[in-house]
Amino acid sequence: MYEEKEYVTTGALIKCNCGSLITPLRSSTSTVELAGQLACTTSDKIPMVNIMPFGICKTKMTPCIPALLLWLDFQPDVVFEGANPLLNTSWIMCSIGGKIEVVHTGQH
Repeated sequence: MYEEKEYVTTGALIKCNCGSLITPLRSSTSTVELAGQLACTTSDKIPMVNIMPFGICKTKMTPCIPALLLWLDFQPDVVFEGANPLLNTSWIMCSIGGKIEVVHTGQH
């Protein structure tokens, strides 16, 4: 089944498969607005700025401290201020071992 792609904005909810909490995603790099919210891009991967801790890390059994790599499955043919916009299908790995995915895009 084909999943319709949707841009991610500030206020989107993300989860880590090794974390105990869902947390909001915040844009700090874009001034582009979509549906009244700032668009999130591949540059939005700074721990404690864009991505907050996910509670307790199941891998280490300690409080989560995100150690993020690179966003994947973003919109490759669109650029907002030097970075590609994130989509509902986008994901990013934590170097500790978790996979972080979009639960809600922040739109609606």
